[in-house]
Amino acid sequence: QTNLGKTWLALCMGTAIAHGASLFGRWRAKRPRKVLYIDSEMDEQSMDQRVRIVAKMLYDGKRLSPRHAKNFLAISRSRAERGIERFKNHVVRYVRDNSVALVVLDNLTAFTQHNDSAKAWEDTHIWIDLLKKAGCAVVIIHHENKAGGQRGTSATTNAVDNVLHLVDPNDKREKKKKDKKDDSEPVQLVRAGLLMKVKVEKGREIYG
Repeated sequence: QTNLGKTWLALCMGTAIAHGASLFGRWRAKRPRKVLYIDSEMDEQSMDQRVRIVAKMLYDGKRLSPRHAKNFLAISRSRAERGIERFKNHVVRYVRDNSVALVVLDNLTAFTQHNDSAKAWEDTHIWIDLLKKAGCAVVIIHHENKAGGQRGTSATTNAVDNVLHLVDPNDKREKKKKDKKDDSEPVQLVRAGLLMKVKVEKGREIYG
């Protein structure tokens, strides 16, 4: 959903991994690792501001040490920029040469050049597979359509292990659903003023 907090949540995940901290007091990175965040929606100044805000949040009730700040690298790439294939190859080399543990793609549509054809998605899946082979995990941010499902072809989930759907717990569509098995608690990012519920729509070895 628009303006729900997808980018904020991904930034918190990346920051926790970069510093070897925990996320929401439940999941902890075993040690600090390098993270590459590639944004295609915001201008560089706005993204830098968000990165600074997230870095000032409390993790395990404590402030993060600046010692591992260099582990987190956020870059902005305009949707209008050409040379997408060259850019993808450069990212794979960077991940391999710098032992990057996590790459965040925000958002997926920009890397398919807003083309919803199966061929465009397949090219992106090949890129994701190359990133995995280079030794890193990949988090992909994607938008939903008007019906509440994923935008574009259903092939978008073929190359991923897990699909998390963020929803507004106060949305009318959610209140109409009477799923007795859904006892999950909303995730709250107080500093960002956000409240969301995380639904697992596809999961492999998710626990905790």
